[in-house]
Amino acid sequence: LQTSSTTASQLYFRMSGTSMAAPIVSGVAALVLGRDTTLTPDQVKARLMKTARRTGLPKKVSIYDPVTKTTYNANHDVFTIGAGIVDASAAYF
Repeated sequence: LQTSSTTASQLYFRMSGTSMAAPIVSGVAALVLGRDTTLTPDQVKARLMKTARRTGLPKKVSIYDPVTKTTYNANHDVFTIGAGIVDASAAYF
């Protein structure tokens, strides 16, 4: 559905988090494996991480837990916050 309107569509909404990322990344992994069935799981993971787009990612994330009244800080690295936004085209080719 294409529209020239600048208002948000009522048919779609934005969500984030690992629960939303998992099916997308799994689909890209399936495409990558469909292209080269000899890849190991570690090779697929490495390809997805290497080709991920990192622009706009925060350098640091802070989360406040109101129950314990504790703030947790995490500096950006690929294993703490993530490798970035999956780039299906780059991972596939």
